[in-house]
Amino acid sequence: MKRVLSLIMVALMLLLLPADMLASGVSGAQEEPTRVRQLDELRESNSDTYLLSDGSYECVIYAGDKYYKDDSGKYVEIDNSIVKAPVTRAGKDYQYKNAAAAMNVGFASNEPSVFIESEVNSISFSLAAPNRTRANIGSSIAARSIAGFSLHGENYLEYRNVLPQTDFVYAVQNHGVKEYIILNSPEAPTEFSFNFTAEGYTAEKTEHGTVEFKDENGEAVFELGALFAVDSAGAYTEDLEYSITKITQDIYEVVVAISKEYVNAASRTFPVLIDPIVKVSNRDNVRDCFVSSKMPRIPYDVSVYIGTGYSTTWGIRRTFIRFELPDYINKEHIQNAYILLTRHSGSTLPNIKAYRATQSWTPSATTWEHQPSCASATDGGVHYINNYSYQEYQLQIWSSDGMNQTLQIIIPTMV
Repeated sequence: MKRVLSLIMVALMLLLLPADMLASGVSGAQEEPTRVRQLDELRESNSDTYLLSDGSYECVIYAGDKYYKDDSGKYVEIDNSIVKAPVTRAGKDYQYKNAAAAMNVGFASNEPSVFIESEVNSISFSLAAPNRTRANIGSSIAARSIAGFSLHGENYLEYRNVLPQTDFVYAVQNHGVKEYIILNSPEAPTEFSFNFTAEGYTAEKTEHGTVEFKDENGEAVFELGALFAVDSAGAYTEDLEYSITKITQDIYEVVVAISKEYVNAASRTFPVLIDPIVKVSNRDNVRDCFVSSKMPRIPYDVSVYIGTGYSTTWGIRRTFIRFELPDYINKEHIQNAYILLTRHSGSTLPNIKAYRATQSWTPSATTWEHQPSCASATDGGVHYINNYSYQEYQLQIWSSDGMNQTLQIIIPTMV
């Protein structure tokens, strides 16, 4: 029987802070203090701070950015939902974009054609020789998921029948654009050619099989992430590759190819999902990921949900979460801290354990084969989730005598 817990990507850490940390407070105390007001002046990209009725303060820290600075320098909430908002870039018209974020993403209305802008950097790419189609916000493709990959939501855009027996779905995230290529039958192509316009950048294939677009200083500003594919029965492969050809000074052809043997295997169950991603490099706004024993070389730092537990598709999954405290918080002043996780899907909840990670790690480089070690139960490194409601789970992690800012969550293997 399948035993899986899928946890919403934005995990929360709640801190109770003493009143003397800030200039003013509300006198009096009560057993369960309530929020009096939010302190906008203490808002940061990944945190909210509240004044409580007993004069203490509550800081809510997210595992990923919730806010970005708008043109006035004010932190406002990120909204990556896709809206119809015509824009023009480099003489090309785009009809759709993400609503509000530091990274701007635009989509054409009738073909897979995308631009990404991040601060002073930008890149655009288009599928070569597509069929004309119509973009659809939200995506109706497989309202079911494919092998556990959700393909619809407010931040998704689909293009149906772009190539024979092939659909494309895009999902905007804080640090990049997920591209899902969906093969609906063995008649679908196994190579996909894209033209990238990367003005001022040099494209290079790395030793890890990814592609980096580097600026004049040799710094990677955009990256095409590791490739993999999975069919509807959960059969997984990494037998894919990129190839790069320089067309002009600023234009590159990038071909994504999947093994024909994998696609044409008698056991293949369609549709098959190919999972590339275009990421903005050096954006440290993602602080969680999970790893999979069945997909040991893939980093899942860009998934909509973090997963933990066991399933036939993923094997064993482990979740890693890192919280970065606002600068004004001194850990010695923390009275209490816990993590709040919200259950998204899965069957009966087995026992959950959380371990303190003892090595540094970054989400984009953490895989099953390269994951940090963690403390053992004998040295105080293990904690248990309190299942205090069916949908929410609370983890008591720190006390005032010490603080760790990184942990991993493990569900024992269930079959």
